[in-house]
Amino acid sequence: MLVLTAAAFLPITACSNGLDPDSPTALALEAVDDPAAIAQLAQDAPAPQAAILDDGQVSDGEYEQALTAERDCVSAAGYEPSSLAWGDGELGFTVTASYEDEADPQAADAAFRVTTDQCREENSTLVATIWANQN
Repeated sequence: MLVLTAAAFLPITACSNGLDPDSPTALALEAVDDPAAIAQLAQDAPAPQAAILDDGQVSDGEYEQALTAERDCVSAAGYEPSSLAWGDGELGFTVTASYEDEADPQAADAAFRVTTDQCREENSTLVATIWANQN
């Protein structure tokens, strides 16, 4: 059984985290204090996040909206995420996957991780990074 927790990113700085400087997360970290730069990120962001970033700021409600979209994506993929909950200053959820009946548990785990990563990147990575570093 595997439990994956999804939550916002802890505040970090782009220069000290080892990220590719052109990665979406690094760009979000660089833009965190500049509403115009945040709005610029919206141009290349996945549609669910672009709508949130377009005005150059991320409210608590928009942060929750992004995490809800990520959770809904995971659910639509056939997994069973928990309800959203606050913990340690972040909003998140857990997803439990069991591979007991799988012929190839490693392949099932790999598919699970790909799916949850794609849901996060599409729906919440940029928004959560900016929100976490502004709060």
